[in-house]
Amino acid sequence: KSSCGCTAILLNKKKISPDNLGDIKIDVDTSDRSGRITRTVTILSNDPENPKQVITLYMNIIEAKS
Repeated sequence: KSSCGCTAILLNKKKISPDNLGDIKIDVDTSDRSGRITRTVTILSNDPENPKQVITLYMNIIEAKS
């Protein structure tokens, strides 16, 4: 789950067995944005000790020079 529609999360697996790994790719659409922005991605799981993990992205977007 992301904090804004400009952030897309792609998982290589929907289910991960205990002691296995998975990859998360986070894409942020930075068009029409500049300066410092913060976005969050929340990962929900069935882990009884940590069912919710939050990844915070801090970005400083600089306009490309033509």
